[in-house]
Amino acid sequence: MYFAQNSITVENYGPNLRNVRKTCILELLSSHKVESFNSMRGKEVESC
Repeated sequence: MYFAQNSITVENYGPNLRNVRKTCILELLSSHKVESFNSMRGKEVESC
């Protein structure tokens, strides 16, 4: 995953990585966001 042209998978631990992790958790993995993809996940499971 890339953020500001940096890969977070190889990022050194420090302020930048902490900010990226925080952003990912707040924007991508919040309970509201996860719930919003519930129907999409159901469709993917049904198609298998």
